[in-house]
Amino acid sequence: MERAATGIALLIVAIGVLGLVFSETAFLFAAFSLILFLFFRYLVFSANVQATIPTVHTERKIKHGMFRQGSDIHLDTAIHYAAVPALHLTFSDIIPEGALLVHGATEVHAGDDSPGECTLHYTFRPTNTGEILFGGLRIDCKDPLFAETLTLTDAQYRRPELLVYPVQLFDSKSEKRHTVHSMTSIPMADPFEVQYFREYQMGDAPKSIDWKLSAKYGKIFIREYSYYRTSGQLFIIDLPDRERLEDGETFPKLKEALLCSINAETKENIDLFLVQISGGNLISAAPMPHDFNSIILDLNRLKPEYRRLHLYRTPDGARHTMHAEYISPDKEGAQFVYALDRIRELSSEISRFTPFEQEMSRMFHRVNQSEVNLFTTFQGDDSHVRIILRQAANSGKHVHLFIPKEAYSARNESRINKLPFQSVTMV
Repeated sequence: MERAATGIALLIVAIGVLGLVFSETAFLFAAFSLILFLFFRYLVFSANVQATIPTVHTERKIKHGMFRQGSDIHLDTAIHYAAVPALHLTFSDIIPEGALLVHGATEVHAGDDSPGECTLHYTFRPTNTGEILFGGLRIDCKDPLFAETLTLTDAQYRRPELLVYPVQLFDSKSEKRHTVHSMTSIPMADPFEVQYFREYQMGDAPKSIDWKLSAKYGKIFIREYSYYRTSGQLFIIDLPDRERLEDGETFPKLKEALLCSINAETKENIDLFLVQISGGNLISAAPMPHDFNSIILDLNRLKPEYRRLHLYRTPDGARHTMHAEYISPDKEGAQFVYALDRIRELSSEISRFTPFEQEMSRMFHRVNQSEVNLFTTFQGDDSHVRIILRQAANSGKHVHLFIPKEAYSARNESRINKLPFQSVTMV
């Protein structure tokens, strides 16, 4: 009860006591009338509350449903209700169990924004992992005489469900410390054994050339080793330039999109290969672990890099076609010497390729998949993207572009339309 109702109750007790002491029926009648008044007002209050509760609906807006433990989650909660003039409402959003409120407020008074609608803006930080739900919605109902607090915990008031992954791996305290993975085949090949030979393609490194075989057949052949081959899915993420970082929200969205794509692939139990570049700089290239928690840790470490090499002009691919047949001289004894001389001349053309182009060529030959997923903000120079597209085409692969919506400007749209991407997805 509110203070007014408490005061009336005390007045009823005082009048009743006076009526009993002095045997005055008037005091008893006044006390009884006040009791009926309070009872009637409580019925009206209860009816208003019961009529308001079914009209309350919540809508929580979160951009993504997959988060990392300890990361900040920004939430907008819209609450719709049927306004009752005699009733004052206060709504409190119950954050998930174990979560910490970082910014904003989870409580709002009805009527502050507009009648029948109010909005909560706050940020919280989850400490638990796994699939978590909100605690529901708490409503404080008041009128001049009475007050009541209700907690709505139905499924509609606890959505959406959030998926929170651990920020780090913990050592198991049990005896079962090892994880068993089923294998379809046992790899028996020597990693330094030459698996096969192929003809030279644009961007191959000179150290991979088999000179003896090339001299024998008059063509440049490349050695492919066993450890170069993988059948996994290839992901390339273009890390922004730290010196030219313009938008602080674009790159986190790009990482979240990469994590969602990798999460979908891990369910298929296939190998994943991640290549980190920053413009024309190759940062790292390695297979990804099978444990999704380890993948999250690796992706959380991604950050903009300082670019030591900037590619502003790329050589025309038509100038570097290296598959022309060699014409042997008429004199048979000079054929071997002639082939070696032609290889020496053509090898000088190889030095014109940048190390980035050579590494991309080697990288695409390591992966048997025909699809390449490129995640980039597409800011600044795009010469490294053209190199990736050209090397992918030489390896018979299609490139799928993933770009944040904020980076998909009119200028970038015209640039992207001129490039031979298999598909373009805005994230």
